[in-house]
Amino acid sequence: MKRAFVSRWLVVYFVLYALPLPFDRLPPARPVEMAYERTMQQIVPWVGKELLGVDATVRGLTRSGDQLYYYVQLLLFLVVSGLIAVALSLGAGAWRRYERLYPWLLMYLRLKLATSMFFYGAFKVFPRQFPPLSLTRLVESYGQSSPMGLLWNFMGASPAYEAFVGTLEMAGGFLLLFPALSSAGALLCCATLLNVVVTNLCYDVPVKLHAIHLFALAALLAAPDGRRLIDVLLLNRPTTPLATPRLFRRHALERTALAVQLIFGTYVAALYLHRAHATVASREARPHRTPFYGIWFVDDFSPAVAAETRWHRVIFEKPGELTVQLLNGELLEFRLGLDVAAKRLVLRRRNDPTWTSELTLVASDPERLVLTGSMDGRTVQVAMHRIDETKLPLLSRRFRWVSERAFDR
Repeated sequence: MKRAFVSRWLVVYFVLYALPLPFDRLPPARPVEMAYERTMQQIVPWVGKELLGVDATVRGLTRSGDQLYYYVQLLLFLVVSGLIAVALSLGAGAWRRYERLYPWLLMYLRLKLATSMFFYGAFKVFPRQFPPLSLTRLVESYGQSSPMGLLWNFMGASPAYEAFVGTLEMAGGFLLLFPALSSAGALLCCATLLNVVVTNLCYDVPVKLHAIHLFALAALLAAPDGRRLIDVLLLNRPTTPLATPRLFRRHALERTALAVQLIFGTYVAALYLHRAHATVASREARPHRTPFYGIWFVDDFSPAVAAETRWHRVIFEKPGELTVQLLNGELLEFRLGLDVAAKRLVLRRRNDPTWTSELTLVASDPERLVLTGSMDGRTVQVAMHRIDETKLPLLSRRFRWVSERAFDR
């Protein structure tokens, strides 16, 4: 009885957690999703303030799914799902209704997990989640990276490995679309998501709550096969087939429901793949290369200044932007106004709009550049040469079957 109650509690909890996904991917359902989010953003802060005494206001545009808001929301889901589970356990009528609803809840959770795997997988198959390393990243030291930044650099350094991980995630999602193969899909999702959970915990990626819930959801879907797996893999004992919960008694309706699931899942997977490909194609197609694109090493900076202000490298990467790495490793970001015809360059600091510097540029050849002008109330001259970033070991080292010695710089 206790096991049945816990099972009902977990199923209801994950249904609440999943809402309004995955059907928000359908355009007509978007207003419902937005209304749901607005409602939650009113209820959760009220619960946090009035019942828990904490500020649980959601912070937008922070790229963090581990805000206090989400912890309070999960506590709310736990309480509400517990109350629903108690109601379902009282009386035979409620129990029979839950038994009829159970296959539909499992289908909903399968689709939720599948669409989540499609989302994360598609944006790895086409490298958008972990983009290629920028020029600025290439000159930063390891010590200047955050743990999350280091993880992003590691994944972005190898698009092939990123695509491999994304393919595994999408494969798990596709298996979940078939009820007869859902156990295999859940196990594959468990393996890939366990890796995600561990990396998020060890590298402080602020999506820990969501990753843990996706892994737990995969484990919940695989749990009915737990005894059978133990018998076959550990105890070397025969086992019996597990009956797949049916949505309908009539075979025609059951096949129709399966077809609808496959169509919906394929639509969502194709939608995410299209969006990821479009983003990557747009990134590669747009004229992102500014004049003097590259990493420039400063040979001379006069008059001589302290290391805290002396330029070490200058990076031209995106139009309208310029990054300077000081001798002490600090990075300064500037807004760049560049007029190549007039040989004029204007710099403005991002964090200080009143600061400006106007420089004249002289390019003696494509690989050398001299800047002269006024900066911080004095006349400066900066002589520099371009570094070929493609010769850096991280970009130039390629795969090889035969290696006489390890190349582990």
